[in-house]
Formats: sequence, structure tokens, C-alpha cells
Amino acid sequence: MPYHIKKFRGYRRELKRVLRVVEEYQPNWCPAEEDFREEWLDLGANRFFHPRGKDRKALMAALLHKTEELIAARPADLPSCKIFLFVPGGDPALAEIILIYDPDRFQTFWVRTDPADQLWIPQEGPSLLAELGLESSLPERCVLEEFHWAGYVEQQLIWGFGELP
Repeated sequence: MPYHIKKFRGYRRELKRVLRVVEEYQPNWCPAEEDFREEWLDLGANRFFHPRGKDRKALMAALLHKTEELIAARPADLPSCKIFLFVPGGDPALAEIILIYDPDRFQTFWVRTDPADQLWIPQEGPSLLAELGLESSLPERCVLEEFHWAGYVEQQLIWGFGELP
């Protein structure tokens, strides 16, 4: 992050709560009636919660570990289920573990080529795991998101870990 964010009151409590949410998450393992295509773990973190240093590393390690656990625990009778960790901007407070049950949705999730909506450009160099000093058996993918709006272009790196196309 280019600017410094001061820790806020209740930061430790929020960190413990978010780590507990990750640890206790159990998916339904079946497509929901409302949206049969996917389900996800949303941390629901405070909008001012942006962990740094060892806290960022601990949260990212917990998310990677949970993703690996879910991939190993996936029931064999599911016709299609792909699991991956989605980390926008390299901020684990914004991360989601996504389970996609629809093969078509999975194939199109990482392919966003319309500049009018969003443009995701695959990146080769950056590694969030190397930056944090973590190791994982999960494949890593990085894309540069470009969002065009009123003559202005917003850019951010997005990382994915797990079952990727």
C-alpha cells in the first residue's frame, strides 16, 4: 500500500475474529438454491482493517492452509467443484475462498477482456508468497486489473491460489 494506515482501536480483536472466521469456515458442499454456481468465504473484516507485517503473514498463511484443507476435504461425489483463494490488491483482509460449482463459470472467472467492464492482464513476475516469505503447494496466479472509468484507469494486482485454469 502506498500510504500508511494507522492501527485502530480493536485491531487485535479484529485480527483474532478474522482468524477465527477462517478457521471455523465449513462450506455446504452443494450448490445453493439461490446461486447454484458458487459459494465463498467472505471474511467480513472492518473496512479499516489492513494487517501489516507479521499479522498480514499470519492471516495469509491461515487462508492458504484453509484453502489446502478444503481442496483435500472436497467430497468425491460432486460433479464439479473448483476451490481457490482470491486476494485482491495483495490485502488478505479482502481475500475470499471461492468454491465454484459451474465449470463454465470457472473457465470464465479469470478471463476478463472487456475494457468497458474490467480488463485482467496476466502477470508473470510478482509473487505474493515470496513477498511475505511463505511457501505453499498451491499454484499461484497474478493478474493486473484495469478498471476504466470516465477517462481514468484504476489498476491493482489480484492474486489467486489453488485450482486455477
